[in-house]
Amino acid sequence: MQSYKRIFILVIILILPAFAYSKTWKIMPVGNSITAGEGSSSGNGYRDILYNNLSNSGYDIEFVGPNGAPYNGFYQSGAKIDQFLPGGSLNITGQLNTYFPDIVLVMLGTNNTGK
Repeated sequence: MQSYKRIFILVIILILPAFAYSKTWKIMPVGNSITAGEGSSSGNGYRDILYNNLSNSGYDIEFVGPNGAPYNGFYQSGAKIDQFLPGGSLNITGQLNTYFPDIVLVMLGTNNTGK
């Protein structure tokens, strides 16, 4: 029985990376000015770098959200955490139900510090 478990685990380890490469991953960057890219040389912040690194590594990805084509996301400069919660001015629920991302990257909280 023990050898079957080892074989099963080995098969999973070997097959999982293939699934990661065979799917289009919808990624939604969420956040404030850092996600928006304010002050970055490209105006896209980390979004274009991340997109290019993942694409060049063989991943089929799509950034989704209402802001910032071609590196879409859901962000607003100066935004605070509570604005993205239900009832907040940027309630994220509607965006999640519209774009159905597989991965949500959250960069929030820097505007909440010290205030």
